[in-house]
Amino acid sequence: MDIRLFLQLPVDIRCLVYFQLDGEFTLAGPQCIEKLYAAETVQVLTGLYKRTKYQKLIHKELYHWFSQYLDIFEYSPALIDKWLEYSLWLRYDGIVLDSLRLNHVYGGELLGQIDCVELGNKLRLAYFKDSMIQLWYTYREYVRWIANIGTEMDIDYVRVNLENYTSAKLDTLLHDLKQNEMLPFINCILLEDEKEDDLSMKYHQDLDEDSPYQLTDVSVISIIKNMESMKNLIEIGVRGYHLYETLINMHGVRDNPGKTINYIVRSRIKKINLTQIPKLGLCDLTRWENLRELTLINVQEINLNMLVIPSKCQVLNVRKVNTLNWWLLLDAIEARIQENHFQKWKNDSPYGYTTLKRINNSSIDDLDKIEECKTLVFNALGSLNLIRIQDVQQIKGNKIVVPSNLYDNKRILLHGTTMRTVKEIIVV
Repeated sequence: MDIRLFLQLPVDIRCLVYFQLDGEFTLAGPQCIEKLYAAETVQVLTGLYKRTKYQKLIHKELYHWFSQYLDIFEYSPALIDKWLEYSLWLRYDGIVLDSLRLNHVYGGELLGQIDCVELGNKLRLAYFKDSMIQLWYTYREYVRWIANIGTEMDIDYVRVNLENYTSAKLDTLLHDLKQNEMLPFINCILLEDEKEDDLSMKYHQDLDEDSPYQLTDVSVISIIKNMESMKNLIEIGVRGYHLYETLINMHGVRDNPGKTINYIVRSRIKKINLTQIPKLGLCDLTRWENLRELTLINVQEINLNMLVIPSKCQVLNVRKVNTLNWWLLLDAIEARIQENHFQKWKNDSPYGYTTLKRINNSSIDDLDKIEECKTLVFNALGSLNLIRIQDVQQIKGNKIVVPSNLYDNKRILLHGTTMRTVKEIIVV
């Protein structure tokens, strides 16, 4: 392929190509969990792996620089060696730099956010894919090679992910961010508690939801104390039940004085991501008054009737959930509209047939009943105007009620295995 001809293509075509690549610039990367589950066969290392003379030299010269980010992949020496070979030149590649420039123009929406990391005891801006570092640049390099285009100079998609740090390394990172006056660049924080075994808690049946929780994780506390200085912080992600209850649901304020997120920081947050929670329970997010988007991933059980969102929240994303309780609207609607006043269609999907029902306005004399039904649905969904539901194993009752204005404009999207459990969609 002639790279020069490719780079002369229109921006929208290049963006589509990079969107399909999804940050996979090389074959040197771990397989994501979804691909492993979908694969018919899984490759396993057989025999004794032997490095060539060249690989031994590269490993000796380079591995210690990246060991803190590559240690978790020691199960595959071949993967590490391949990655080290790419590390010599990948960050200078023309297509990689072009994709990062377009990612910058679109505010991190094309490839994703850039992480702050420590490499060689110096601050770097790095790109991770499937928890593996792919690219890294000094701040000066990033500005000169990537961000110095047009008028979009601000780098407002920088993230700090606690999964990448021990408490000691995080202290060093925060110190360097302060020294380089880069705290205001941070727009996303991902929090996790090292002492909480989230993976086992995901299926814990005896979780005491009412017991007080003392926040003691040094890394989380350090981040919270510096949040107010992160003027550009608009997104917070939390992994684990106790951090969700304490920091997001605000149920642990009295038990953790001075260790929770204050009003000034909450007023800046527009996105919240919650992951690996056994049961969402009563989730009151009204204290996050400027929240625009809520994402729930790997939650065992969600009851949308117990979800209270602020008036400005417009987007709800639900992914990889075992049990989802939809808003309780069906009984109230059926009490007002008889079954013979609905029109029905069959929608074919890869997972079977779904019945689509709509109210036949021409067959109803009392139009006030239709307006009552629409009001019920509107009050239940509130300000939401985009709902994405993906890979939900079970929806209680197998029926959902949705507003017609959202459904007809494709603002309610059901993906993956969700379609297997939804047998009937009632559009009001």
